[in-house]
Amino acid sequence: MELLPYIKYIAVLILVLGLIGLLTLIARKFGMVAKADGKRGEKKRLGVTQVASVDAKRKLVLVRRDDQEHLLLLGPERDLIIEQNIPIKRRPEQENRPSPFTTETEQQEPLAPKLPPLHKRVEQSK
Repeated sequence: MELLPYIKYIAVLILVLGLIGLLTLIARKFGMVAKADGKRGEKKRLGVTQVASVDAKRKLVLVRRDDQEHLLLLGPERDLIIEQNIPIKRRPEQENRPSPFTTETEQQEPLAPKLPPLHKRVEQSK
């Protein structure tokens, strides 16, 4: 059994992979690859919070934008907005901190009014 052809195949494979890597580096150097990231250390305004599969073709995606979230149903035929402008629930340790998107002169208002429990609202409407 001859080992020389196998060694040649492996050497050519390494050469081709090296050329692909080199072309990728050149493309990045000259800006041929789009960059979606902002500056380092800068708080990102857009992000995917959570993804859940509904079935084999459709997914529910919770997208965060600034201080709002949007629930999207993504599928092969069409994309639907299920719910939009959902206020982000803050953890207790975050409530005392100001939002990075507001200035000091802006006053923060509650994101959603506090409602009484449902059984009390039903009794009041009768």
